[in-house]
Amino acid sequence: MGSPGSPRRIESVGAIRLKALKRKFGENIRLKNRVAQVNEVLCKLIAYNLTVVVHEMFENGIAPAFSTARGSDQL
Repeated sequence: MGSPGSPRRIESVGAIRLKALKRKFGENIRLKNRVAQVNEVLCKLIAYNLTVVVHEMFENGIAPAFSTARGSDQL
């Protein structure tokens, strides 16, 4: 930890999650077009979020409940 007066390195939750995203899906962007690059990063974020949700479902024993109803009046 260090002495009480020493500066500590504090990382934000966003920075920690960004490191996890890079570790899981790689930090390189493969596409050349700017719009395609943005889409690639957004797809990686969606994929990462899905992996987190699935992990939490299994970790906490949550069973998914999907509705088969169609239409907004049946929600």
